[in-house]
Amino acid sequence: MGPWSSWSHSLENEPLQWRIRDDSQNSNLSIYNLLEVDDIVFFKVSLKHSKKFSKNGIFGVGKVKRKFHDSKSRFWPDEKAENKVQYPHRFEMEPLMIVDSDKDLLPWINGLPFTKGLNHIVQTNLLKSLIASCNKKWKLNLTYTPPEFPFEINGFYDKEEIRKKLKISPYGGIRISKAGFIGLFSNAVETRKINDKFQNIYHDYVDPKTNLIHYTGQGQEDDQQLTVGNLALYNAKKDLKPIHYFRQYEVGGNHEYLGTVKVVKTTNEIQNDSKGNERNVFVFWLKLTSIQKIIDESSSQREEDFEFISARKQNKTSEEIDAEIHELNEQITKLGPKKGKTAQRKEKFEKKRNLKMVTKMKLRFKEKCQVCEIPHFETENSYYCEVHHLIPWSISHDDTIENLVVVCPTCHKKFDQAKDEIKISMFELLCKNYPKIHFKSPSYIIQKKE
Repeated sequence: MGPWSSWSHSLENEPLQWRIRDDSQNSNLSIYNLLEVDDIVFFKVSLKHSKKFSKNGIFGVGKVKRKFHDSKSRFWPDEKAENKVQYPHRFEMEPLMIVDSDKDLLPWINGLPFTKGLNHIVQTNLLKSLIASCNKKWKLNLTYTPPEFPFEINGFYDKEEIRKKLKISPYGGIRISKAGFIGLFSNAVETRKINDKFQNIYHDYVDPKTNLIHYTGQGQEDDQQLTVGNLALYNAKKDLKPIHYFRQYEVGGNHEYLGTVKVVKTTNEIQNDSKGNERNVFVFWLKLTSIQKIIDESSSQREEDFEFISARKQNKTSEEIDAEIHELNEQITKLGPKKGKTAQRKEKFEKKRNLKMVTKMKLRFKEKCQVCEIPHFETENSYYCEVHHLIPWSISHDDTIENLVVVCPTCHKKFDQAKDEIKISMFELLCKNYPKIHFKSPSYIIQKKE
């Protein structure tokens, strides 16, 4: 949406372009960043500066053909007059329909975004109505198919994978999608300080009695304002925007998708900001639309189970799994055990590697316990087994095949709690069952040799 002077210049100088300033409103620039080739764009003139139309409506529609950044070409009249590029963020469009009279205008639909610049239509009912009106009046054949949500409830996913699939911003706990929904993220509690600022000041929690999520609004310093993400969440019910909720349990770990939530109420609280100063914040009380409860304690096991079930669906052969284990084993061996404190990125990498190896080991030894050889029992969607570190992970940080054993729950408990003589007999049985694997020797074996 813009003045006719901008539209007429663009229409007279092919290819048809539109542009965004570097210092444009956050909504303008964020929507430009989400814009993709083949997106459909509707053309609207600011009625106040029209000089072309006397009615309020849409005069054209086009398809995005190219998106680019140009900090050298002075294309627009004000750029040429001041000899300075003011609109470096640009995109070209292929016109599908352009009209030049009031009678051919597409009637405006109340509720469509009405601010100057680049907007997106987030309400599905308005978008469908606009497309139907466009097709009927202009004899076009535009269609809209709501995208399927790409994540399973109770599935665990990397934040970057979530961002790419949902096409949302990489920053912030409240992320607004151009597809018409809100993505909410609760990160694990982290008390680190970098440059005198706390890394996670949002200590979201779940009320165990009501199962309501206590979600702190957006804004890390000073009093929070009812703008941008906070405003979108506050108006989500009125605007009919779905809210998808993701929760992280360990720093650097994956996020569990818990489904959609609705805002039950909004309150105000006094909390500390990133510098430790008291300030006013918004607290959104969220209720899951599904019936499951949020259980923090079992998050690691649930993530492991999800990865295992997802991997099983690939139906890989034993030979393929063996090859993947061998390749992963070489990578882990080359990386070496973790020593002392490492950067968060490396911790995250190692955690994911551990989970990946655990999953592949479970797939490889899925039939029975590697020690007692009792078949694993079946569950609703799969079968159940556990993975034991011969030299404890807390000591070794060793995820190689020589340190991992797929066992039944009973053998796992014995490895953790039984007398040393029982553990020794179990280890000897393990080595007998799999003579080609050179298992790491745990402390009770080393002590026996000494």
